[in-house]
Amino acid sequence: MKTRLIGLGLLALAFLMSGLTRQGEVLSAEFSARTAPVLGIPYRLGQNLHQALSDLARRNRLEEEVRNLQQEIERLRQENLNLSLQVQELSAVTKIQAAAPVGVETVAPVIEQNLTGLDRTLILGKGYTSGLQVGMPVAAPAGLVGVITAVTAHQAVVRTLLDPNSVIGVRLADGPGLGIARGDPPDALEAEFPPEVSLHLGEPVVSWALRGLFPNGILVGTIAKIPPLPPGGLTQTVILKPAVQFSLLQAVVVLRPL
Repeated sequence: MKTRLIGLGLLALAFLMSGLTRQGEVLSAEFSARTAPVLGIPYRLGQNLHQALSDLARRNRLEEEVRNLQQEIERLRQENLNLSLQVQELSAVTKIQAAAPVGVETVAPVIEQNLTGLDRTLILGKGYTSGLQVGMPVAAPAGLVGVITAVTAHQAVVRTLLDPNSVIGVRLADGPGLGIARGDPPDALEAEFPPEVSLHLGEPVVSWALRGLFPNGILVGTIAKIPPLPPGGLTQTVILKPAVQFSLLQAVVVLRPL
């Protein structure tokens, strides 16, 4: 009897322990389910931070590549501009040399203009360090510009054909007839020809080597006006429209002196 009671007690204790174990498992599962989202926050934060840092590094690389591309584009643009200027300079030299067999010293930029008042001058951005000298003729693809009258180390003054102190020998491009032209400000030249020379409106007039200043055969301008010849006049005077638009000059070709 005593032995049976002990057995029943042990059996009851076994059932009790089994229930407590199952309840502990249920509570543990429920606790894990409730705490899992909280415990997952650091992991998600770490993942998001890693992704953000990766995106930032990628964006920095892209920005660096964009900057490099922009610098390369600017370099190529400047290189293209320099090549374009060289082509323009070569074209100007070729055109001038085709008009007259003259030696070219250099191509010089026009950095300043004085085209008001009586003086009609240009300032070039090159001087005697580039070989420029007083007395060198200056031209542009359109025609003759003038002559250098003063030189410093890095600049030169050009007296243009429009200057009232400018005197140049001229001749008709398509026929016989020699004359002399002077600057007639603000935007013309006044030329004198012998009375027997046949002159026509729009006729081109070119240079000839008067006093050894200017080469022969470079376009000076066209006849824009022919006033009536006065009775007994020894010369006939015409107004020339210059071939060069002086206010638009950006560069000129400096020729070797005759």
